[in-house]
Amino acid sequence: MDLPNGWAVSSFEDTVQILDTFREPINNTERMQRIEGKQKSELYPYYGATGLVGYIDDYLLDGEYVLLGEDGAPFLDGFADKAYIVKGKVWVNNHAHVLLSCLSNRFLCYYLNQLNYKEYVSGTTRLKLTQGSMKRMLIIMPPLAEQHRIVAKIEALFSELDKGVEMLQTIRQQLRTYRQAVLNKLYIWDIPEVLGIELKDIVEIDTLCSSISDGDHQAPPQVESGIPFLVISNITSGKVDYKSKRFVPESYFIALDKKRTPMTGDVLYSVTGSFGIPAIVESNDPFCVQRHIALLRPTEVSSKYLFYMLQSPQAYLYAKSIATGTAQMTVPIRGLRLMKIPIPTTKKEQTQIVSEIESRLSVCDKLEQIVDESLNKARALKQSILKKAFAGQLVPQDPNDEPAEELLKRIKRSAICNT
Repeated sequence: MDLPNGWAVSSFEDTVQILDTFREPINNTERMQRIEGKQKSELYPYYGATGLVGYIDDYLLDGEYVLLGEDGAPFLDGFADKAYIVKGKVWVNNHAHVLLSCLSNRFLCYYLNQLNYKEYVSGTTRLKLTQGSMKRMLIIMPPLAEQHRIVAKIEALFSELDKGVEMLQTIRQQLRTYRQAVLNKLYIWDIPEVLGIELKDIVEIDTLCSSISDGDHQAPPQVESGIPFLVISNITSGKVDYKSKRFVPESYFIALDKKRTPMTGDVLYSVTGSFGIPAIVESNDPFCVQRHIALLRPTEVSSKYLFYMLQSPQAYLYAKSIATGTAQMTVPIRGLRLMKIPIPTTKKEQTQIVSEIESRLSVCDKLEQIVDESLNKARALKQSILKKAFAGQLVPQDPNDEPAEELLKRIKRSAICNT
């Protein structure tokens, strides 16, 4: 390993105190019981692998510490943080290592967030960084004065990046607001009026469809392969994800009422939990859906026109007003059938309106894509800054700085870390 002049490599334990004995897991039920009826001023932050989990009525640590995920952290995600700093009176569970740098917690935290953990973590679905593996990690040590310069430069650059990210997120939110405004203009007929299209009527969507049903209410038989069985998570952002981990026998699918088996042009609509999400069926391949998904088969209205109407703020507010339940709200099918939407006289006029909507939304889509690409570039730039910092390329070296080897000798001579 080639290091800049004055830099050194230290073992993890030589420069970092491991305080894992000061952490303790508390299950959610017990934690809720402990905080019930107490004011926020009586509670303390409760931290886990990637950040704040909640609150509790006591603390185990008081000071500034670096928390590094033990399990459940995004170790192999090159852009995600694996470590973070906490301050004050806190409680940490057993999913995060508690660390205290002998020199600078901020320097340690930045170093841990650019480290490649591939050779240190184990497991498949849930990666784990054991204390033993963590102790094998090495710390690259610049001179102390240079460490301070590195931290100052990183934070100055990150501050500018954060301002840019905040602006991009504001723009993304404004684009979402614009999208809703466009759909709102459809519902209140601003867009049809601009196109010179007259309102025919406000009608119940049941009169526009040959059927409005949902999936089979009986638990279907499951097989390892067969006809895909889609659940509510398969409907996202107005699209259908046809890839399923659940399958039913072909005999079960054939026996279903035809109004429960989706066809091209049907509109699916989530009615339970995250209700109010529509999507158009564009696949010719057979599949069926769970009962938490409504299936609308439009005949007197175009699929796209109905799709956009179901996305309007008014449609969502109506669905919300008729939803029942407590833990998991459900829009009843009979209530969905009574939802009213404005409709023009002909399908040609519906097509005109849809074209105008899509013209406006396509601009929004392109801008959202640019914003998302810029946000990804910002994440990549943060990692680039950290990589340069710990390669000695972010700030200039000063030959007058005390070499890191001398610093390490002083730390080893000390009984405890100099905090």
